[in-house]
Amino acid sequence: MTIKLSIPSDIPPEEPPPLVDMLLEVIHGQQEQIQQLKDEIARLKGQTPKPTIKPSIVEKPGKPEAVALEKRPGSAKLPAEIAGSHFGTVLQSYILYQYYHAHVTQPL
Repeated sequence: MTIKLSIPSDIPPEEPPPLVDMLLEVIHGQQEQIQQLKDEIARLKGQTPKPTIKPSIVEKPGKPEAVALEKRPGSAKLPAEIAGSHFGTVLQSYILYQYYHAHVTQPL
């Protein structure tokens, strides 16, 4: 069922006609009633109704001194064989062995 409404052209677009405000209120009321009925159906089926989720609250930023105290700089140096490379020599040799001798990357 489709209802066609015509808005008179002599009403300026800046101020909506009272009919539009009234229809928006009716639509809002119908949406609330539909949600209540959906919740009731879910309750009767033994399901949980749609939860009401509150908007998240952004935490206030803490003191800059507290953040600086929590952060510690790294104190260990990398071994000499890893310098300039992403992986160690043992891992590199294992990967090469798997590739050339065990044919791990070959499709079956």
